Amino acid sequence: MTQVRLNILANYIGSFWQMAMALVFVPLYIHFLGIECYGVIGFFASLQTVIYLLDMGLSTTFSREVARLSPTRTANNALRNSLTTFSRTYWLLAGVAGILFIAVSPLFAGHWLNAQHTPVSVIRGATVLMGLSIVIQWPGTIYLGGINGLQKQVHANVITIVMSTIRGGGVVLLLWLVSPTLQAFFLWQIACFLIQTVAYRVVLAVLLRDVPGKGRFDWAVFSKTWRFSAGMLGINVLATLLTQTDKIALGKLVPLEQFGYYTLAVNAASVLYALIVPINAALFPRFTELVALRNETSLSSVFHLACQLVSLVVFPLWAVMTFFPRELLFVWTGSDTIAASAGPVLAILATGNMLNMMMQMPYNVQLAYGYTKLTVVVNSISVVILVPLIIILAKQFGIKGGASAWVVLNAGYVLVAAHFIYRRYLKTEKWKWYGSDILRFAVPCLLAGFAVKVLTKWFPLGRLADLGLLGLALAACLVATYFAMPKSAKSQLSDLLARVARTSW
Repeated sequence: MTQVRLNILANYIGSFWQMAMALVFVPLYIHFLGIECYGVIGFFASLQTVIYLLDMGLSTTFSREVARLSPTRTANNALRNSLTTFSRTYWLLAGVAGILFIAVSPLFAGHWLNAQHTPVSVIRGATVLMGLSIVIQWPGTIYLGGINGLQKQVHANVITIVMSTIRGGGVVLLLWLVSPTLQAFFLWQIACFLIQTVAYRVVLAVLLRDVPGKGRFDWAVFSKTWRFSAGMLGINVLATLLTQTDKIALGKLVPLEQFGYYTLAVNAASVLYALIVPINAALFPRFTELVALRNETSLSSVFHLACQLVSLVVFPLWAVMTFFPRELLFVWTGSDTIAASAGPVLAILATGNMLNMMMQMPYNVQLAYGYTKLTVVVNSISVVILVPLIIILAKQFGIKGGASAWVVLNAGYVLVAAHFIYRRYLKTEKWKWYGSDILRFAVPCLLAGFAVKVLTKWFPLGRLADLGLLGLALAACLVATYFAMPKSAKSQLSDLLARVARTSW
């Protein structure tokens, strides 16, 4: 577990740094570009996600292959052949994806978005640059997948921290001193993504320097992995429909200004994902390794510790977002208008994200076994039921309706889909997961958040006072959640914190 803990620590440092960058720079983006242009950035980011379906599950497949082959890396060059095969395929797909994006995005720019202050010509120009950024940025994910598969997340996070700082800080300076336009924003992103992709490739090459051979394109790689890749493609297609339909629909159904508020709420709620991504990146290779070794006892132990760690880090911030969304957005942006418009949406989206986070570890276990059929079936049913629901709610209730559908979807995963996962894997662990890994943490955290909420009527008004209120609420929820943690998990967490202290000194 030493390497896993180090990877989790490195991933958290990287994720917290990116969160800090967002906290600092997003309000400045809105200041220089306006809420409509920020809505444009969010809308086309959703289109970008749809285009990424051409990934066909290759990045996850490659990461899994690297984790599987790394114990015998010096015995043959299968690992290097996999890198060559996947990377060349990825560059080809990136080019196709960029062309498709450039081809379809002007249709949305001219006929879908309800812009009231931003010229259509400006939006169209920005979409061309976004298409170019896809071609440059996308291949970096295959190299990052390789680094994660080797369980070398420290290297990946050094690059992430450096590039997120340059990307965010540099573009703010560009908008401030040179040109406060969407074109300037995306040109800077393109330059940074190019450097980042090259950096990932170089680091992966160094990590694989002890692997023999030069590597060649090998169709046999696909013949061995196509079933898993096909399953991941199905999962990704359906997951994209489920996670992006609200954004695509709202882009058409509400004014662009309202969509800008929705985009801001989405980004604020996505901080919860930043808390879970480090655990995912560190634990998925570990799960895969234990499955390959057929060590289900250790898998069960690591699984529950991971789930409890997820609850420990997710529930406190979720409670703050749920009870104090207006205060959080006001402290962040300094705008009463933004806080009032996006606050209720933030509370709804945060609840949906929290439920989604609870499913991440069970989902990782089934992927470690190479089983994707269940998720494809569940998501297919969800699409049939919930996509129309998203459209109906969005049309009837606007941005709040679109957000509410996300909660319904993820509640179904936790209450229904999880049952079928536990019927196949970790068959005796379901009720321990519900009770010890989720409810044991959720209940005291909610009680602590509610108690602080009751005290708010005695708090003075103002941004500084709201900041103090948020700090008090987060501290209360953290304490309540920590004391709910099992003694064995606390011991392992203490070991991790001791490692952090020694590293710091």
